[in-house]
Amino acid sequence: MPHLLAALDHDRGAVLAQRAVPDKGSEIPELTCLLAPMDLTDTVVTADALHCPRGTAAWLTGRGADYLLTVKANQPGLRNALKRLPWAKVPAHSYRDRSHGRKVTRTIKAIEIPDWIDRPGAAQVAQVRRTRIIKGRKHVEVVYVVCSVPMSEASPAKIAAWIQGHWHIEVRHEALCFRMEVRDPIAWLSQQPGRS
Repeated sequence: MPHLLAALDHDRGAVLAQRAVPDKGSEIPELTCLLAPMDLTDTVVTADALHCPRGTAAWLTGRGADYLLTVKANQPGLRNALKRLPWAKVPAHSYRDRSHGRKVTRTIKAIEIPDWIDRPGAAQVAQVRRTRIIKGRKHVEVVYVVCSVPMSEASPAKIAAWIQGHWHIEVRHEALCFRMEVRDPIAWLSQQPGRS
């Protein structure tokens, strides 16, 4: 399966740019290469946990963008700090989804980021709990996100929409590779019009 990194416009559902990650290469530096030609002013960039390091947040805010970055086990110190926040006292926003043959309840709680959590430009953090019922079995996943958009401008519902919008790119990549039988993404990209 090719390893592709793409920028997707959530509102239009359009892929704006795409880049192959070299074999055995890291996706982290490719993000800035992918986004560098774009005007990021007043945009919100969403990215998965791989792109949560401080450098990515600093680069994005330096380009005039806001961000929503997922925090998982690859940032253990930050994840543990977020996990210890008083989430039980935070009001929750929940919604349900019954698509794709499963029942999913998503609960999101958001608070202003505490001063002792040092992330460039960060304004709020959120806890997202996904409870899925698949074939009668219950699965619970809890993830955290760090966002540079203040709570006054991005409610928990808005954060939830950005998170869900982010995963559309994963579906598009899988469908593209399956339909086109792309085996060598670097060769394929180099053969596309306007590519050298």
